[in-house]
Amino acid sequence: MWNTGNWMNVNKSRLFYNGTDSRQTTFNYNHWFGIGINLNDKFEWNMNYSFGKNFTRYSTTIFKDLDITNQNWGNEFVLRMPKHFIWESQVYYSYNGNIPAGLPKDVVKWSAALNITMLKNEVGVLKLAMNDILNRNNNIYVSANRNSITTTQGNILGRYFLATFAYNVRAAGVKTKVGGRGGLFLF
Repeated sequence: MWNTGNWMNVNKSRLFYNGTDSRQTTFNYNHWFGIGINLNDKFEWNMNYSFGKNFTRYSTTIFKDLDITNQNWGNEFVLRMPKHFIWESQVYYSYNGNIPAGLPKDVVKWSAALNITMLKNEVGVLKLAMNDILNRNNNIYVSANRNSITTTQGNILGRYFLATFAYNVRAAGVKTKVGGRGGLFLF
């Protein structure tokens, strides 16, 4: 399977700054594509990539043109064997060269889980998961608008372990697969 798409946004406005009157155009663009393989619900591999561009141009030379570029890559593996064991692993990578010095320009997040199915018709699932195995997850966002580049950094939940049990209520005779996302996760 594969998918692709994009979105764009153009915003034109007037800018008054320190007595200077200017017209500005801010353009946002993002394109993504993904591919995936599913071999009889025993092995799944999904990969996606996105590229984004955000820039602002002005009608006067007093303001410097602004450019922001970012890239994101994601990879997911699911292995359903031996019977009753579902292994999952997700790796995400993000890069933005416009992030200021002192902050990481790239982010790597790796998470994994083991699902153990049990009970009749595998309606019970014990999931043992670890989020952000490398403990490098952070939340940094950069955007260009008006006559400035804005960097936002937020606090998020880092590495943690989680054990859950789910009992799936489903109509008699209906089988569904356990583990994975069942499709591509897009940035």
